Amino acid sequence: MVKNKHLTDWSCILSKQMPHLSIPQAIGLATWSCVVMTQSSSLTQVSHLIAQLNGEKPNTVRQRLIRCHCQRIQTRLMRKVSQVIARSIR
Repeated sequence: MVKNKHLTDWSCILSKQMPHLSIPQAIGLATWSCVVMTQSSSLTQVSHLIAQLNGEKPNTVRQRLIRCHCQRIQTRLMRKVSQVIARSIR
């Protein structure tokens, strides 16, 4: 849940412009675009910014970002393995 009004408004704009995005995806995109605009790139800075925007604890946000990143890496790895297997079967 987003508690920051500006972030909520930005998420709504993104949802209208990109209706194919789910609500969590639109919120994530809105949050990350705010991070990009502040030019923060360290995990600690990003975690603190998102925590402040959403009224959460920084460590909770940090752990969520790490978990999400690990899941993406695992998904990419599985996709690559599937492609290699598919090529080797041909």
